Amino acid sequence: MHVYLLTTLCTLMASFMVAQIALSAPTHPDIDGNTLSTSPNQTKLNTKPVTPPKPVSPPKPDGLFNSGISPRTYIGDSFLGLVKATDKWLGGGYIQESNRSFLKAEYQVTTFETRPNESDLRLRAKAHLPGTKKRLKLFIDSDLEQDQALDERGLDVARGRDINQNDTSAGLEVGNNKNAFKRAIQVGIKTGSSLRPFIRFRLENKWQLTPHWDLHARQDLWHFDEIGFGETTLLNLLRPINAHLGLSIMTEIEYRDNPNPLQYLHEWVLGHALSDKTQLQYKTGALGIVRDNEYLQERFVAITYRRQLSKEWAFINITPQALFTKENDWKAEGVLTVNLEIFFTD
Repeated sequence: MHVYLLTTLCTLMASFMVAQIALSAPTHPDIDGNTLSTSPNQTKLNTKPVTPPKPVSPPKPDGLFNSGISPRTYIGDSFLGLVKATDKWLGGGYIQESNRSFLKAEYQVTTFETRPNESDLRLRAKAHLPGTKKRLKLFIDSDLEQDQALDERGLDVARGRDINQNDTSAGLEVGNNKNAFKRAIQVGIKTGSSLRPFIRFRLENKWQLTPHWDLHARQDLWHFDEIGFGETTLLNLLRPINAHLGLSIMTEIEYRDNPNPLQYLHEWVLGHALSDKTQLQYKTGALGIVRDNEYLQERFVAITYRRQLSKEWAFINITPQALFTKENDWKAEGVLTVNLEIFFTD
């Protein structure tokens, strides 16, 4: 019996020693970084997943033409970035996502039947800075209505202006849009060959006269250094006819010190939306300059075809019209105007 107990003890000790050797056996990594066990009982491959290396992004190209960004997008983003940065700085860090600023180029060519052809090249911009509205609102505008006399801006014809003749107006605006009447006072300067100060007060409102007719009224009182005192009154009756047709009856009267004291424009416009990209506009009206007992200077009939060319940033307007002027003894003169608009901002 003693022999049996001794044999059993020796067997247990031998089993314990084998297990200890297996647990303390060294490990060696294989060629892929996995761990191989050199236990005498077994060779085991660890199945730890290997994370693939992250792909290295190519360096971003520098410059406009190597960046894959179109020149139009580059110019528009640069303009809006400058406007928002200025707005954030003037607004004390406040910034608003929505912004009505825009930048566009406009090229217009007019062919006259009895006069030399004319062309215009203009760069139009407006900077909307909503972050400054809690204080004084800063405005930048290259297209104030008073930059042209009413007899010039009332007709869709080129006047022979180039981009160097564009004036930009900038200044401060104090307004109140909480009441029914919108009020605004603008004080600023116009750039160009010289700096010219101006001030303009605007009162504006819209009424629903009937379920089918709306009235838009606007009154401007102003003083421009190169013109003098003046006032502009606009009344516009609007009536939607159906989902595709709308009627506008507009009368505008303007008084200015120089060169012609009193001018007026009256026009009827029927807008017709043919599709999401195409519209037609039928227009007729009269233009007058009150001087020397004369009241009517010009009548006109026009049709404008407007077409969206590309992704809401390129438009073409084709306007054939007939002009009946007093200086031409009221004989009809054929005129064709082609206008191309390119918006750098969406």
